[in-house]
Amino acid sequence: MAQSVYIESSVISYLVARPSRDVVVAARQAIAETWWQNQRAEFDLFVSSLVVQEISRGDAAASERRLQALENIPLLKEKGSEPFSFVIMSEVREKCHD
Repeated sequence: MAQSVYIESSVISYLVARPSRDVVVAARQAIAETWWQNQRAEFDLFVSSLVVQEISRGDAAASERRLQALENIPLLKEKGSEPFSFVIMSEVREKCHD
């Protein structure tokens, strides 16, 4: 069984952003792209509705690229009014015990 990985918004942002001139940001972009191309298939990925909300903001074209990167990645289930961190950990635990 593959390990589960929660993809947060900065990963997607680094993945689809225009190349940066900033050395640190460029390195993060390269790491995100390399992982996405070579490693992601080894994991069960998931995102939250908060990530979708975050990456939907801003420039329409950039937002569309970010959303396309998440195609076929399942969303965490919402669980009422529980704190979101609890929901994430519950999902992780469920996936680890499947």
